[in-house]
Amino acid sequence: MGRLRQTSSWMILINHPPAAVRLFARRKKSPKSKQIEVLTLQEIAISSGLPMVRVKAISQMVTWDTVTIPEAERFCAGCQFDPLNPADRNRKSAYTRSCQKKSTPPYSYLRKSPLWLTEFVPLIRRLQSQKRSSVPAQ
Repeated sequence: MGRLRQTSSWMILINHPPAAVRLFARRKKSPKSKQIEVLTLQEIAISSGLPMVRVKAISQMVTWDTVTIPEAERFCAGCQFDPLNPADRNRKSAYTRSCQKKSTPPYSYLRKSPLWLTEFVPLIRRLQSQKRSSVPAQ
């Protein structure tokens, strides 16, 4: 039996793994401000209603394979990411373009966080490693 055809809805989640959703979990400091601040795991846990241990585990994942649909929905909501909202889905590519225009290093908003070295750098490396290993050989 062949593999099921993946619809665009499922591809959205595949293209936005939990670790990437975590890296872009942020909010504006105030409604009129352009400054943003990173959401902490505690804030994600509180707003999602998921246990802190589960939020930590999901945040480290590079695929949604072991996350239930209700957990994925709650985790995304806690990270203020709506996979059905094109603006949210476009957040990473828009941010990358902005960094290139301004010649700023990627994830500069995360570099200001006290969690930069302990949480975010390992997460970025894990995602980069996953991308390299999932590129098909030619």
